[in-house]
Amino acid sequence: MDKRLPISRRNLLLGAAALGVPIAIVNQGPTGGDADALLTVDAPLGATLTGLTALLEARSGPEPGAQ
Repeated sequence: MDKRLPISRRNLLLGAAALGVPIAIVNQGPTGGDADALLTVDAPLGATLTGLTALLEARSGPEPGAQ
């Protein structure tokens, strides 16, 4: 059994920001982390990730082993 403590989304975001990790948030509507994000996208997550995947595959080809 995994004994690690769960991390909240806010703590994850704050930790990443403190380390200088670029943060992108995809959500429908504002979030509490928008001020810390380099990029915010107000759109449905599923459609956004599907479109992003298609764009990246078109630029670099499909992932090895993908059918």
